[in-house]
Amino acid sequence: MYQRYRAHGLTLVAVATDDDLGKVREFVDSQALAAEVAYQGEALAGQYGARTFPFTFIVDAKGVIRAAYDGFKPECLGQLEQDLRTQLERL
Repeated sequence: MYQRYRAHGLTLVAVATDDDLGKVREFVDSQALAAEVAYQGEALAGQYGARTFPFTFIVDAKGVIRAAYDGFKPECLGQLEQDLRTQLERL
């Protein structure tokens, strides 16, 4: 979805909470992640009340969570995309 919507204003941020920065950087490099990465992001994740990993939040331009998804469930991708499109239309 990032590839599809980045030209429309989508920013993707991966929050890494691992203590071993070397392993995180190695993973990011090996996967060629297109996301911005917030290293040592435990406090950042905590600000949004992350309960499980992985988690996905759609956050508007003011920092307000507009949708939240705990874990990864392929059956939720359609709703995630609709929530994302709704926010991008407001830009």
